[in-house]
Amino acid sequence: MELSVKDNYPDWARARPDNTQPPIGKREAKTNLTVKDGETAVIGGIIRDENRQVREGWPGLMNMPLIGYLFSNKLKEKSLDEPIIFITPTIVKRPPEAS
Repeated sequence: MELSVKDNYPDWARARPDNTQPPIGKREAKTNLTVKDGETAVIGGIIRDENRQVREGWPGLMNMPLIGYLFSNKLKEKSLDEPIIFITPTIVKRPPEAS
């Protein structure tokens, strides 16, 4: 059996400030599997690792030297996503022909 797994997502890290629609990030895996009838195969390995860092605060005050940290907030996020796909093929057998 031939399989093609795709994971498309909005890539906000590459988005431009003047554009309201972010570019689409694409990940894809293609594979050939040999699986017995009724057995389960697992596909993984399409990993997305994101690091985000955001700085917010009062406009003007957050950029002042020495005291800017009192009027600002830093947020760090790290996420790791890996979709895992379970496939259990079943062979459909034809009924015997009526005589």
